[in-house]
Amino acid sequence: MNKSKYILIISAVVLLGILSALFFFVSRINFYGEYQISYKKNTNNGADQIFLECVTPTNRKIVIPFRSDKTIVSGFFKNIFFIYPCHCDSLRITAENNISQIAYTPNLPCTHDKKIFELKTLNDTSFQKKLIAFIVWVFNIDFVKILLFICVFILVIFASYLLYKKANHNYSKSQRNIVAQTLFILISFILWVFIIFVLLELSLRVFGTYYRTKQDNISQGDKNFTVLCIGDSFTYGIGAKQGKSYPEQLEEIIEKEEKMPVRVINAGICAGNTFQILEQIQALLKSYKPDVVIMLFGMANSWNYYGFSEEETFLNSFKTYKLILRIIENIKYKESGFEMHQRAEEFSTTLFNKTWHAFIENRKAFETAYHGGRYFLSLKKWQDALKCFSYASSLCPLNDSTRNGLWISTEKMDYDLFYNNYQFNDIRLTLMPEIIQTIDTLISNYPESVDLNIIKYRYYAVKGDTTTAIKLLDSLIAEYPDNFVLYHDMEKLLTAEELEDFFECENNVLKTNSFKTANGYFYLKKNKPLLARIYFEEVLNKDKDDGIAALGINIINLKNNSDVITAKDNKFFLLMQIQKAVYNIIYKKKENQIEHQEVQKYSHHFKNKLIDDLEKNLEKSDSVYYVNSATIMTSLLEIVHEDFFLYHYNKRSKSIKDEDVLKWIENDINNITDICIKQGFKIICMNYPIIPPPNSEETSFWAVQAGFIWEHLSRQKNIPFINQDSIFDLLGDQKISLFEPRFTGTEHCNEKGYELMAWNIYKCMLKNKMFEK
Repeated sequence: MNKSKYILIISAVVLLGILSALFFFVSRINFYGEYQISYKKNTNNGADQIFLECVTPTNRKIVIPFRSDKTIVSGFFKNIFFIYPCHCDSLRITAENNISQIAYTPNLPCTHDKKIFELKTLNDTSFQKKLIAFIVWVFNIDFVKILLFICVFILVIFASYLLYKKANHNYSKSQRNIVAQTLFILISFILWVFIIFVLLELSLRVFGTYYRTKQDNISQGDKNFTVLCIGDSFTYGIGAKQGKSYPEQLEEIIEKEEKMPVRVINAGICAGNTFQILEQIQALLKSYKPDVVIMLFGMANSWNYYGFSEEETFLNSFKTYKLILRIIENIKYKESGFEMHQRAEEFSTTLFNKTWHAFIENRKAFETAYHGGRYFLSLKKWQDALKCFSYASSLCPLNDSTRNGLWISTEKMDYDLFYNNYQFNDIRLTLMPEIIQTIDTLISNYPESVDLNIIKYRYYAVKGDTTTAIKLLDSLIAEYPDNFVLYHDMEKLLTAEELEDFFECENNVLKTNSFKTANGYFYLKKNKPLLARIYFEEVLNKDKDDGIAALGINIINLKNNSDVITAKDNKFFLLMQIQKAVYNIIYKKKENQIEHQEVQKYSHHFKNKLIDDLEKNLEKSDSVYYVNSATIMTSLLEIVHEDFFLYHYNKRSKSIKDEDVLKWIENDINNITDICIKQGFKIICMNYPIIPPPNSEETSFWAVQAGFIWEHLSRQKNIPFINQDSIFDLLGDQKISLFEPRFTGTEHCNEKGYELMAWNIYKCMLKNKMFEK
């Protein structure tokens, strides 16, 4: 036999062996894809003894534990056994995949102090289906994809080379030169792109490995004992007054108890996720060289998807691709707000720079005062912020943005005063004289500011003194009858009968455009669109650019399928676009596809409320449409964007599985702790204290899951762990007093809660002898 025959026979034998192994492997598969398996039982005893034993087609056994009574199984298995203690009775097991679900209630004899229940498959076990699933899995392996990528690239180069040779052979000399040169340039370009890609990829991987493993000199920069606290808004101190975050209170406790110089660095990032902390951890360690690092983060990953990468996708396995994505994201989000996800002090610096830019370059006093107000807000200096916004309001009265800044400043100052002096009553009913005195002083200093008077009567109103609020409002309406905001507020203060008397009184001498517009919305809410249209059209006949009246016509026209009126004012035009979305949500059951950031800024505040209200009792009647539309549209004119004034962030709108987010959190936390451990830094981690029910189930879920990850990692890496939530639970019904008031809409601690967190950290540091150099 010649060599070619030997090679052919050997190749055939190898191919036959591969096919036989493949047939053997695939034929033994009963479970493939992803399964979610959960169970319910009467008691918690023995929960740690419940697990899955999965048998692969090659008879290898894999033990998979449960987390919170559920687990995810992914891969190819011959059998899956549910193993549990003998004393667990009335057990209900549920297995589900993306196709179907099955529930079991096993009743088995006990064998060797345990029960073993074999799960049934939910998959199609035909050989063809199993083979297709296996082949799809193989071609999703990163290594296989890289090999295919390299093969395709070589084929492209080889095909280009053949074309180049053919061109030299078939064409005339002049033609050959043009075609050959073109092909040569094309081949060279492709080859150099590939070389640059490979070199960049290798450089990023080598640099990344060096960056994570290099040993810095961790000798102290000064004699102070240094503690670095890294985390999200719980570390920054949202919910507490200035100077009362847990890092600041921890510094006070250590100084008092240990009688030693100490500095505690608050590196909390408002709304920060794990990736943002991973980006900054090495720089923080190098800058502060801390004796101890305190860690708590992960919950913000549930909505802040900055830095998320779906590791199962092929492109995301390349660091070069991730780098390009990061550059694109930085460019894309540079102008949306004040640079995406900045740390709190950087956010303040940005506002400070904007303030001076307005003063020095633009010489615009209003912009200087307005940005100055926002700067002091970011520093939690409420009175300074009030002064700046008041000055801005005197320069440009009845400005929505300035008025909202004034209200946020007043509200936060109110919280601080309450927690300092008035905790014997409900904050919503406690009117602080200091607030009234401050507002009165500002009104005296800035008499041109109409907005300060509006803030004053609103403050009385939210504190329950409606009588005083209405008196102040009446005097303002008499002085400024053409201000729509005042009529909008009147709706919230008067009873239905009083409001009807006001708008339907024939002797009412106001009759301004704003009064007529408010009257139109009043009739819309009473399901009288014909009367409402009369008032709106009267206004538009006098002022065709009146955006609020145009919105009213827009509401009526949408219901009647008529043409939509547009307004020149950008804000009201955007509100009209939102109104289209309202109509689509109510009647056509589809989400609006408006991508404009300003539209999203307005729309996300009302969507949930609107949909919740309508889904419960949607009758598709005129009254439901007109009442809800009119209410939403007028309310949109007075939205207070607290996140915009205090700490700005962009929420993404991806659809990501919870399991993928949890894997992402766990991976980043592992990387961050490894960076600290490999450089010899001591670490303390903890879980989130969770506000008692009734509260957001979504928030509690992510807080609990992040806590599980920290607890598991602490055992795995021998890191001290503080179960903050369990310690908070020891207070029983008093636990609620450690959190912000529920009506503020957050789940953060107040200064009392942060004080307890600080004491728990101090005790943990004592227990682990961390004050000994």
